[in-house]
Amino acid sequence: MNNSSLDKLISEIKIIGWKNIKENSYGEENYNYKFDIIAERKVILGEWYLFINNVKVFDKKLLLEYRERFKIINESVKSQFMGKCFIQGIICDKISKDLEDLFEFSSLEEIFKPSNFGVLRIKGGGGRIFLGNRETKKCYGKVPLLPYDVHKYSKEFKSMITKYIL
Repeated sequence: MNNSSLDKLISEIKIIGWKNIKENSYGEENYNYKFDIIAERKVILGEWYLFINNVKVFDKKLLLEYRERFKIINESVKSQFMGKCFIQGIICDKISKDLEDLFEFSSLEEIFKPSNFGVLRIKGGGGRIFLGNRETKKCYGKVPLLPYDVHKYSKEFKSMITKYIL
């Protein structure tokens, strides 16, 4: 991601209310993954984190890597009382030919198997994932209707990424 693209994305992230934005940084100690952008948002009932990576070509190797990364972060943020929540965004220049059909016929949620972020949360916390494809101008990932906070932040993020990749 070049500096002007990064600056544009950071400015969009600030507009929708994210704070403590860091570039080329690692998540909390236990995640140990490098992200192009990390941001956070503290709310009355918890904490939200935003993790964004930019890749040239999203291929099968990266799919497996990001799926494992998502799973590890997702499990580490959950707690019996009030876990942390996060959105993982991946922005790619294009999706490799061998994965194109997968994204057309399967939802991103089926591929990544995210947390049960439904109305009834057994454990607090968890994540959502979005994949923005610059080549097709599509953003994959669903915005749930409930809970309200997950809906609000997911919708804002998906709208921002869609606007950013256009």
